[in-house]
Amino acid sequence: MKKGLYLIVVWLVSVGAFAQAQDTLQTFERFFIDGMKKIDGVFPVYVSGKKVYLEIPRQYMEREVEVNAGIDRGFDLISRPVKGLGVVRITSPDKRTICFQQPFYTERVLDEKSTYRQSFSLSNVQFPGVKYPILTYSPGGGTIMEITDFLLNGDSWFSYDYNFIRSLVPELSEIIKIHPFDEGVSFTIRRYHGSEAGQYVFSSSAVMLPEGSLPLEVTCVIRLLPLKKDSIRLADYRFPYQALRFKDYSQNPYDMVEDSLILRWDLSKPLVFYVDTLFPKEYFQAVRDGVMAWNDAFRKAGIRNALRVEYSDKNKVSAEQRAFIAYDLKLPGIKGTLTNHPRTGEILSCRLNVGHGFLQERMDDYLLSCGATDRRVLADRFSKVVEKELLQSEIIREVGFLLGLGENLSGSSAYPLDWLKDLHKVQQYGFTASVMDVLPYNYVYEGKGMPLKIGEDDYRAIYFGYAPVKGKNCYEQREYLRRWIEGLPDRIRLFRPSDKRISKKGDLSADPSGACAIGVEHLLEVLKQLDKVVYKNKERDRGSALAAIYRKAIRLYATYLKDIAGAVGSFRPAEVQHRAMTDLGKYLFHPSEEVECAYVKENLLETKSKILYPELSVLCKHLLSGETLSALRFQALQEEGYSDMDFFQDLYRELFNDFSPSVPVSYEQMDIQLLCLQTWLDNLKELRSLKENTIHDSSARVLEYELHRLCGKLEDLAKTHHQPDVRDMYGFFVRKIHGCF
Repeated sequence: MKKGLYLIVVWLVSVGAFAQAQDTLQTFERFFIDGMKKIDGVFPVYVSGKKVYLEIPRQYMEREVEVNAGIDRGFDLISRPVKGLGVVRITSPDKRTICFQQPFYTERVLDEKSTYRQSFSLSNVQFPGVKYPILTYSPGGGTIMEITDFLLNGDSWFSYDYNFIRSLVPELSEIIKIHPFDEGVSFTIRRYHGSEAGQYVFSSSAVMLPEGSLPLEVTCVIRLLPLKKDSIRLADYRFPYQALRFKDYSQNPYDMVEDSLILRWDLSKPLVFYVDTLFPKEYFQAVRDGVMAWNDAFRKAGIRNALRVEYSDKNKVSAEQRAFIAYDLKLPGIKGTLTNHPRTGEILSCRLNVGHGFLQERMDDYLLSCGATDRRVLADRFSKVVEKELLQSEIIREVGFLLGLGENLSGSSAYPLDWLKDLHKVQQYGFTASVMDVLPYNYVYEGKGMPLKIGEDDYRAIYFGYAPVKGKNCYEQREYLRRWIEGLPDRIRLFRPSDKRISKKGDLSADPSGACAIGVEHLLEVLKQLDKVVYKNKERDRGSALAAIYRKAIRLYATYLKDIAGAVGSFRPAEVQHRAMTDLGKYLFHPSEEVECAYVKENLLETKSKILYPELSVLCKHLLSGETLSALRFQALQEEGYSDMDFFQDLYRELFNDFSPSVPVSYEQMDIQLLCLQTWLDNLKELRSLKENTIHDSSARVLEYELHRLCGKLEDLAKTHHQPDVRDMYGFFVRKIHGCF
């Protein structure tokens, strides 16, 4: 249905474009009027006044071209990619029409020698594509079409969607540069758009230009793709790559097989990452090292000098380059984008954009995570050395995506916790088996930080995707690689699965809850001296800078606690889950030292409970959820499993002091007890509302039984506890529980 709708839409677009066709073709002599200029190249271009015409030489009919584009500059953007038409096949069904065909590759016969290939092609006729009128033919037989409107005002060849770039002012659009190059031709267009209200009130350009419009320079590239044999590498689930899914009718004579092929570069020649001339020189080395770090993995895969990094120059058009790196001021963060061939998966181009304004946020995160052990950031929270290391680490990961790799959530949970503390292990292996995980900082490491290292999994992933291997076709090559995978040592194969029950985003080590406990210890050390780190004996402001980073610290504290609690009800061993409950008692329910920055508290800069308690509600909801209790009841059936009875015993011991009337209870602990009780009641109400005989029936019964048990204990404490305030509070708890039944 969707495919049919797409064909109708494309047909309507084709009709609209073709309606402009003239009744008769012009002769070339009539077309080439006085004053017209011809620009030779792979695709010759003719210019007459404001009109632009493109010639498709006769020998390039039935060839593939890529139509792509990029924003050069404007609206504080530099070399940002935009959505282009992509790969099209040029066809000409008759003498008056030229078509840009975009075939569907979701169904195919991949084996070139398959007996079904011819019949499949006859039964799967591709739509001709968008039609354009031919104006004339060149003396050499090339077809000539007008492309003025597609470049100046249209959005069918390229489009961009930024909320701060408003409507186009079409009458101001102009083509300012036409540049032929070895593979095609590029057109640089200056367009004018309305700007975001209020942002450019004081901009001189907004005052001078009509109606406050601002210029935007865009380059559209038409690139002829080379004729070569398709080089396809089929995917394997054990190596996460970005992939194209398709249905193959050549693997099984009786049915189609769903398969996928990976995205990867043709590295028959080095891939050069050109860096924009406006890129800050102080960060160039960090970016270069981040890209070049992958060369060692390629070398081990048999490809030397695969990647290079060079400064661009003013003569290079950024949109024409295969790989380009730029820095601008508008969109903070690092973002990589790529284009690929829809049939082969070959990556055709990529862009790596670094947006100003995100590094200080990363520095604050690093300070809170690793400041207790990396004294460089305690001494100077704006340390340029640390800042460049963090930038390099982010570049390494983003380049991995630009090489076609996918997310590997098992990477950071591959190594034992002791490895991540050990200087020699971290220097040799890094702290993750794959940089393609969503990584925290190594906050358990006992030394100063170091840039991210390509992990063991990454080396093998590059080998899988890029190494020249034996095989007459892609099927034989995949079988060769599968035999190689099966021959890997068992220790390595343990790192392979990305089971979401075991590995998730942000895990650190094979014992993430244990790592989080260390993270809390380090965070508390930083938190105690946070005001001294932020202000460094300088004149203090009204506290806004300290309050902002304090809020981050409390949120990080809550994140650690939630990750510790996440071990409960997981597939971790019983001792790990028991330790998690003990750690919650140590760092949350009754901490030995206050989780606080004294300066913030004394000067009332921020209220911890306002930040922390909503996060603790999430923590309690997990501990007392139907899913967690169901998992615990299942584990109770296993030998040495952590049961629901074990959990409630730990909860009562840590949160309610094992119901001892002589143990003091702080006001903060009573707050957390109330929060936990309220979540308990809410979860019970929710489970009761579900249909009977569901998986949560038993969980609701467990919650009810334990709630009655808790109520009895609290009734006793409401009479016997040595603190009057606690007796009053527990009496309130009892009344609240009675209201539930």
